[in-house]
Amino acid sequence: MFCARSRAISFRSPRLSSGTAGFNIFSCDDPIKNKKHATSLFLAEFLDPSPDIRDTWADVRERLPEVRKASAEVRDECAEVREAIAEVNNELPEVREALAEVSNDATELRKWYKSDYN
Repeated sequence: MFCARSRAISFRSPRLSSGTAGFNIFSCDDPIKNKKHATSLFLAEFLDPSPDIRDTWADVRERLPEVRKASAEVRDECAEVREAIAEVNNELPEVREALAEVSNDATELRKWYKSDYN
C-alpha cells in the first residue's frame, strides 16, 4: 500500500485519552493509495465510533423528545401567526376603502381651502 517515496503525516486520534498521542498516515505521490487509506481510516471510525461520539449520540437521543415538543410548539405558534395574517389580509380591502375615503375628503378640503383663502 505504501510507495517508495512516502512521507509521514501525523494525526491525533480521538480514541486516545492523553490527547498527545497520535498515529501516522503514510502519504505518497499516488493519490489512489492515499484515498484508499484515508477511506479505510474514516470507515473504521464511522463503523466503530469513539466513546466521545457515542456519548454525543446518547445525548442527542435523550434530548430528542424535548426538541420534538419544542418543534411542535413552534408549529402551533406558526399556525396562529398564519391565522392572524389571514385575518389582516381579510380586513385589507376595508382599510383600503377607508383610506380612499380619507384621501377623497382631504382632496375636497384642499379644494375648499384654496377656493376660500386664495
